[in-house]
Amino acid sequence: MSACWAAPCPEWESAVQKLLVASQKSGVGKTTAAINLATAAAQAGARVLLLESDPLGGIGAALNLAQHSQRIPLRSTGLELPGVLCPDVVPRLDVLTPYDEGACSDDDFEQVLQLVASRTIQEGYDCLVVNAPPFLGGRPGQLLQCCEDYIVVMQAEPLAYRTMPAFLEMINRASRAEGVTTRMRGILLTLPESESPGGRWESELR
Repeated sequence: MSACWAAPCPEWESAVQKLLVASQKSGVGKTTAAINLATAAAQAGARVLLLESDPLGGIGAALNLAQHSQRIPLRSTGLELPGVLCPDVVPRLDVLTPYDEGACSDDDFEQVLQLVASRTIQEGYDCLVVNAPPFLGGRPGQLLQCCEDYIVVMQAEPLAYRTMPAFLEMINRASRAEGVTTRMRGILLTLPESESPGGRWESELR
């Protein structure tokens, strides 16, 4: 697949399922959820691309991508873009991170999203899972344009409970500004260390 990356095609109407995994803040299990969802889809037989869009690079650390034996730098395919593709991190799951070399500018990241949205790339996958930065980062519209569905990973705690409506409204505003329709598919609750399963805040949030 890497050989055709040098000539990405324009956006097109694809059948790829695209899911954005979002959160209000870091440290709530968002990256773990994105990895697990992508892995589960791959194990179910889908061909999955997991895109890292969080500059913290949690996917690379969690999956030890620096030691992956088949790393494909994007620059080696003729693209003037930072980042690396790691194919078959688990069978049928590829990981693309533009942050392998450190920082990635907004302009470069936008080109990475255009690459991911191209027919050349999407013909090779059934699912796209995007690990979003906390609060969707500085340009949420970029991410909402590339995904038709999203879930929110939220820790079962009072602050998250109170601020969730504002977070969802921010997503709706950004979607309207970009002229896209992004559907919320649910809220995934995670537990802080101090909270036991079935505790007060988990029960209230459910």
